[in-house]
Amino acid sequence: HREQGLVFSFSQDATLCAWDVFEHTLVQTISVRFPFSQRLPDYGPGILAWLPGNSLTVTCNEYLAEYRVGIPVQPAGRWAVTSHTHPLCAALYNPHFHQVASGDEGSVVNVWDIHSGSRALHFTKCHGKHEITAMALDSAGRRLLTGSRRGDIKVWNCMSGQCLQHMQTPLDTEVTGVMHLLERSRFLSVGWNRRIATFRDEPDLQE
Repeated sequence: HREQGLVFSFSQDATLCAWDVFEHTLVQTISVRFPFSQRLPDYGPGILAWLPGNSLTVTCNEYLAEYRVGIPVQPAGRWAVTSHTHPLCAALYNPHFHQVASGDEGSVVNVWDIHSGSRALHFTKCHGKHEITAMALDSAGRRLLTGSRRGDIKVWNCMSGQCLQHMQTPLDTEVTGVMHLLERSRFLSVGWNRRIATFRDEPDLQE
């Protein structure tokens, strides 16, 4: 896909992958499910094909799966409002404060009041020019964890937006998941290198 700068691949385990040509990174994986029943899957020579309207098709036996790629969503009307200027990468609900935290690929985090719909906090350049790839809340809902494509993790105060802690993963590998382990006072992260990294939760630095 030249306009999006993407290359698509399909493996024998029925996994469709989208790769960023410029950054040489995996953008998205989709597990394609076909109703094989008792038959063996037969993908044939023309597995992937483009259709008019920017649709990617995957064929197997007599079945066809269709995926829309890179279709921008236009505002529904003159009063339509967008919450972010870049595509969203994560959204979390905080039941302790009845808020929703949303992060986008422009390294921006917004915190919204679930009742009024108003924006309570606005973080910009959370990871500089690098996009946010993972988000999580601590067990108390008072701190927000964000991970980036360049492999760093930051801990934020959900009430003030202050950065409380900054950690770097080994080999600067993209963070795909992050979580807080309360009982062990640790932060845990995973990435595409299939390794788990742990960091100390240092509350003394967060006062």
